[in-house]
Amino acid sequence: MKKTLLLLLILGFMSSCSNDDTEVETQDFNPGDVLVGIKSGTSINSIFDFINQFDQTVDNINSLKFTSDLSSDNLQYVLDFLNEKAYTNRGGWFVSGYLHHQTNQITIFPRLYGLNNLGYQNDWLTSMDELELIESYNIELNSGVIHFNVPIGSELEWERQFENYSIVEWAELNRFVDIDPLADDNGNTNNCDIKTIESAEQYVNAAADQLEINSLSISDNCLKINFSSGGCSGDTWQLKLIDSEDILESIPPQRNLRLSLKNEELCEAFITKDLTFDISNLQVDGNQVQLNITNSDESIVYEY
Repeated sequence: MKKTLLLLLILGFMSSCSNDDTEVETQDFNPGDVLVGIKSGTSINSIFDFINQFDQTVDNINSLKFTSDLSSDNLQYVLDFLNEKAYTNRGGWFVSGYLHHQTNQITIFPRLYGLNNLGYQNDWLTSMDELELIESYNIELNSGVIHFNVPIGSELEWERQFENYSIVEWAELNRFVDIDPLADDNGNTNNCDIKTIESAEQYVNAAADQLEINSLSISDNCLKINFSSGGCSGDTWQLKLIDSEDILESIPPQRNLRLSLKNEELCEAFITKDLTFDISNLQVDGNQVQLNITNSDESIVYEY
């Protein structure tokens, strides 16, 4: 009888530990998401072939870079052409681009949505031919990150499965990282994480490492920004929300801000974070102001 009772206690303890582990695993990542970094130098055709091996939805492919052999005066034409596509313009994200400061070559950064759709894949390849787009690789970075949607509860299984493919550099769950609120000079914590900076000089010159802004929301005087970037853990990232100090006369008035990231982490995990910024210092006459986040094409109205 004692042996039976002891065995039941052991089994109960093991079951409790197993449940605790499962709970921990499901607390720090977005259910149903697996992110896959593709090895540098992999062509977009090979990425499509990889996607087509699975019966899984692709939310998006991001961290892509292309150049165009069209003349530099065609930059806006290229952007307008691509942003008319159903798979490039979604959730406030648009294809962005610029003229390279040294070569004056058109350079674009698309995020492609729903590319498990064969019609979308074929249309993108046709568009590449028409716009004379060439894939641009950085040997130190991956050739795109695929955001797969998999059945909830199978994320770890799919993460391990994706890692077995030769074109895959890494596979990660879409993890969230909590950031403790910052304290003021008296040691008191604020409702927001970081104070917004007003500086025309920093707006232009502060660090500008690559990041992707996913969403904006405001609660009281805190602007919450959900954003993603590559790295190891994101613990060493240095972030600033910087106002240009210009107030644009319109109804409502507008202010331009930039989210600055200094990222020296060399790992290739794709990390998503939430940060809140105290924007009470951005209030102007009246009871609202439109905040334009200039490195994301996102805007939000702040009412007070």
